Amino acid sequence: MNTSLVERINSQRNILLLALGVLILLTMGYAGYNSYKAKTNETAASALFEILEKTSQEKPAVLLQSKGDLLKEVESLAVKHKGTMASFEAWTKLGDIYFEGAQFDKAVQYYNNASQSAPHKQLKILSLYSKALSEESSSKYENAIDTLNSALRMGEKSLRAELLLSAARNYGLKGDKAKAKEQYELVEKDFINTDAAKQATRLKASL
Repeated sequence: MNTSLVERINSQRNILLLALGVLILLTMGYAGYNSYKAKTNETAASALFEILEKTSQEKPAVLLQSKGDLLKEVESLAVKHKGTMASFEAWTKLGDIYFEGAQFDKAVQYYNNASQSAPHKQLKILSLYSKALSEESSSKYENAIDTLNSALRMGEKSLRAELLLSAARNYGLKGDKAKAKEQYELVEKDFINTDAAKQATRLKASL
């Protein structure tokens, strides 16, 4: 996969991350969100914080090349504290490290684990979206489409446009221009006069 496409994928993923963060706060309410965090297993959260502090000091390439023991600690925490927010965050962090280190098949595995442990629908969609981007980055376009369709079936309207755009992109990459056009036209129809619709129109014209 060329560098420009990987950069574009990363950019889109960061946009969705921001959107999800805002959505979760709005859905749960600030007080409710703090209440939820308070119920999270404190031991798991504390252990995760200590490990993530260590991982944040190194670039993904360094972590993957010489910090295998540290990554094993993150994975052990995720397994040990299954069912907690800390476990979800640990699986996600591992996915992020492998994604940024261009080890996309491993990233798929960890994002899949994150999706299975996500405590909220929005977070599950984030994990599926990240998984799909990893599949796309390794040229597994059909797998990415299946993953995106799973996310779309969850019915989160605020994320639908980005998921459809990603699905359209993958259809185009695998050579199915008709399906790509169909997805872009759904965005144009459902999100009139939005940036997403304008992007869909532009990308459709480039098929």
